[in-house]
Amino acid sequence: MASVNVENIERKLQGVSNTQDSIQSLSLWAIHHKTDAKHIVEMWLKVVKKAKTKQKLALFNLCNDIVQNGKRKKASIYIEVYKDVLRDAIVLVKEESIAKNVTRILKIWRERHIFPKDFLAEITELYESKESSTHSTPTPVANHSSSSTPTVTATQQPVAVPKPVATYPVNIDPQLIAEFKPQSLIDKINNYKRFEAEVELKRKQLSNMKLDASSTEAIKQLKGDDLD
Repeated sequence: MASVNVENIERKLQGVSNTQDSIQSLSLWAIHHKTDAKHIVEMWLKVVKKAKTKQKLALFNLCNDIVQNGKRKKASIYIEVYKDVLRDAIVLVKEESIAKNVTRILKIWRERHIFPKDFLAEITELYESKESSTHSTPTPVANHSSSSTPTVTATQQPVAVPKPVATYPVNIDPQLIAEFKPQSLIDKINNYKRFEAEVELKRKQLSNMKLDASSTEAIKQLKGDDLD
């Protein structure tokens, strides 16, 4: 069981900031409580999982300070304990805004031999593979099926089909075309049809009445008009 209060550990880790004083003071506190290294580092991972980008960087800077100073101050237990959680933690700092900072920390550990070479190679590969998968753009799979219907994408524009252009005989006066009124023609056709119907009606009446069409009196009788 931890000799320091777990809630106190969490509160301290949540309150660390990216300033030298904040990181160094908490690093010295952690090294002083090296007997609780396992509980402190486990809580460190828990806080990293819930932290925002800026806070994640502060926590990794804290880790960097603890493992470097711990090695010099006989608190190398932190190196062993951090090895147990860094595989999970390294893939959580995937944000592009802190990528250079995380890469720099890994470089420092490699140059100063803080962690074993094979372990550093492993977590570096984990970080870089996570980073590349985050920023890579998936390649679309081409569909070569002959029966499939092509899909119009946002960059493709439908081909415009030109509208047919009306053509007229060469000998028609353009002014006549311009002055042409369809409704006027329709009215005249309707009037002609009515006149034609009236003529047909009169013809039938004459036929039924058996009148002499050459007789003026008969025509007057049919029309009901005075021809004088």
